[in-house]
Amino acid sequence: IAAQHRRGLARRTMGNSALCRPVIEPMLPKSQYKMSMFFPVPETESAHVIGESTMKWGEWRTIPGAGEDALYILWRWQDCCNSGG
Repeated sequence: IAAQHRRGLARRTMGNSALCRPVIEPMLPKSQYKMSMFFPVPETESAHVIGESTMKWGEWRTIPGAGEDALYILWRWQDCCNSGG
């Protein structure tokens, strides 16, 4: 994700300047993304932010075994300029 931001392939989609269209952001806006573990033990109650210590959310989620890769869902915050009213 950070490499995509540096290359201009991923953009900032939150904040006042990005309400109606995404803007180029060369640095990774960590507050824009959250991740949830999907496999092997899904996070069903909450998600964790990028850089959050695994001691808080997932140290016990690893199941030992060869060939077991973890899958994550990446959530991206997106502000919208639609007033809805």
